[in-house]
Amino acid sequence: MTLQNLSKILDKYEQQLGSNNLEQFEVLKGLPFYNWSDNLTLLSSAKSFNHAIGLLQKNGQSHSLFDYEQMLMP
Repeated sequence: MTLQNLSKILDKYEQQLGSNNLEQFEVLKGLPFYNWSDNLTLLSSAKSFNHAIGLLQKNGQSHSLFDYEQMLMP
């Protein structure tokens, strides 16, 4: 892939997403990274960043973050 091809691909995605359409990202502002107390019960409502963008999935099932991941968070 050349830089010229990469530039064309990026332009294509920018047109699809709309570079000026930032309203969809406003929803994510101010959300906590993760709600450690509720885990999978919040799938229907985006009360944390991870729930808004979607939890990790394996074999089609959503999984909450693991305990060791909580220890890594400041």
